[in-house]
Amino acid sequence: MKQRKILFIIVLSLLSLTMTSCMSTGTQPAQGWSGVAYHEGVLYTGSMDGAVVAVNPATRTSEWSYDFGVVSSGGFMSCGQTSAPVAMYGTPVVDGDLVYAGLYDGRVLALSSSARRQNLSFPQMREGEWVYPKKGEVGV
Repeated sequence: MKQRKILFIIVLSLLSLTMTSCMSTGTQPAQGWSGVAYHEGVLYTGSMDGAVVAVNPATRTSEWSYDFGVVSSGGFMSCGQTSAPVAMYGTPVVDGDLVYAGLYDGRVLALSSSARRQNLSFPQMREGEWVYPKKGEVGV
């Protein structure tokens, strides 16, 4: 009888833990506070909604923007798949036409300003664009 009570308490505890985790809002998505880089009249930064943005401060317009994706989470003791924008905490680095961005999920992107202005698919290898690690490698 005592073993049944202990088993009942354990099962009840696990059920209540599962139920409360499903009712909660879950973990908060990472929100980056990227610095701003200035190069040849253009500001480069990471936005709070998961994009690298190039802004012309003279005209106050966006030169280009690249949405670098979302992180999906879920698994044991979760209530389903959730998605949140990828955060960017570091300041972009600009070298000529290429803008380098390090992301919270461990990826590093090299973005070509000319390819991004044309809204071409990423990555444009001939323009020098790349991502590390490549999709399917460890960490991605």
